[in-house]
Amino acid sequence: MTHWTYIVLCSALPGRDDALNEWYSDRHVPDVLRIPGVLAAQRFRLAPVQRTDPPHAYNYLAIYEIDPEKAAGVMARLRRDTGTPALPVSDAVAPEYLQLMFEPLTPRRVRPSAQG
Repeated sequence: MTHWTYIVLCSALPGRDDALNEWYSDRHVPDVLRIPGVLAAQRFRLAPVQRTDPPHAYNYLAIYEIDPEKAAGVMARLRRDTGTPALPVSDAVAPEYLQLMFEPLTPRRVRPSAQG
């Protein structure tokens, strides 16, 4: 099944990384995974090796796999429920964040094997 990719880039408020990570991993991701059409989720932290020098706009990335046939419903539910008891937002999240949905443009390609 082809899926769309929903990305969320964010940072914690100064000194609030632990609170952000606890909320995001233990509360937010499970809440989002209960939305019909959300297939999977994974979180990432900005790595110490980057192409450009700091500062960087965001320190955390969440990638969600979304069923394309249910994407509109997922987005509607996120718009409706974010910030409510159904999908609370931590006060440790910095107000600047980025959320975008992507659909595949090409097939996934893998580096050819050195033996092949």
